[in-house]
Amino acid sequence: MHHDLEPTAGVDIAGDLTDSAFLTSLEELEIRSVMCCNVLEHVPDPAQVAAAIERVVSPGGYLLVTVPRRYPYHPGPIDTLFRPTVGELRLLFPTLTVTSSAEVRCESLIGYLLASPTKRASLAHGVRTLANRDSEPHGPPRPFRETARMAVLSTAVSAIVLQASA
Repeated sequence: MHHDLEPTAGVDIAGDLTDSAFLTSLEELEIRSVMCCNVLEHVPDPAQVAAAIERVVSPGGYLLVTVPRRYPYHPGPIDTLFRPTVGELRLLFPTLTVTSSAEVRCESLIGYLLASPTKRASLAHGVRTLANRDSEPHGPPRPFRETARMAVLSTAVSAIVLQASA
């Protein structure tokens, strides 16, 4: 089942995870497992969305969550620069038990850039957006060493698999 905020092709359920009535309707579905991949950096309050997701995982069910750990600013439409460690990500889901967790290395930004023209256009848009973000606070600038590591060696995500008590 694919969830999104707005109904569109390929979306099975549309609704706001911060709406208690919508969450109640999700709980009635007895959802066994949830995947939340690279979403929490795009919401104003990751803890609120994490609590909602935690609430809908049925007893014995699983939750897989990934969030960029080492990745540049990328609006879509917003990027809060939420880049938690695995330990920080785990703290968002206090009632679930960790079954597996890791920081997963991904391709470098250069590799990403060389992969396809579409990705080059997306990266160029991100760079232009970053250059024009003076009016909005996005946290402290990254150290040059971290930026160079992302560009040449690898980006990374924090990944965690959790289980609800049966």
